[in-house]
Amino acid sequence: MLTRALIEKGYLHEKENNFLVTAEGEQFFYDFNIDLNALRQTRRHFARKCLDWSERHYHLAGALGNGILIRLFDLGWIERLPGRAVKVTDTGEKGLYEALGIITKELS
Repeated sequence: MLTRALIEKGYLHEKENNFLVTAEGEQFFYDFNIDLNALRQTRRHFARKCLDWSERHYHLAGALGNGILIRLFDLGWIERLPGRAVKVTDTGEKGLYEALGIITKELS
């Protein structure tokens, strides 16, 4: 749902095997306190498409996906559950709606 929101807002553009950050996306990630230049310099793929095995939709992987994940943890918008799952916090529900129009109640 996060990747879909980034695409719908015009911050990411889908290519065959990856995503491209648009000019609007550059500004969004800057405002969201994510350093795209630093992420581009890592050894990881920058913005790779990865098929989610459970939902059968592509999500954002690579350095940018990880950078967003870290930022969401730092903001307290998500918290880790046992295994690989995360939970959206009450603060995260408000923040994701304000930042991207995501209504997390629809995720349940």
